[in-house]
This record gives sequence, C-alpha cells and structure tokens, in this order.
Amino acid sequence: PAMAHRISLRPEMWVRRVQGADVVDELLRRTPVPRAR
Repeated sequence: PAMAHRISLRPEMWVRRVQGADVVDELLRRTPVPRAR
C-alpha cells in the first residue's frame, strides 16, 4: 500500500478500473528476486 498511492495512472487505466496496487503487484511479480551468494 505504501507504493501504490504514489502511482499516477493514465485516464484509460481508470476506465479499466486498474488501481495503483494492481500496478505494484504486477511489477513485483515480474521483478526477479536476487539470488543469495
């Protein structure tokens, strides 16, 4: 929730009912986790 409020969505995203939390969730899901050494 802390990052989601900082995201500015384009108007077409509001129409599609996409929220900032959805964007953050997708970014975190796609970002690889660094491996431990």
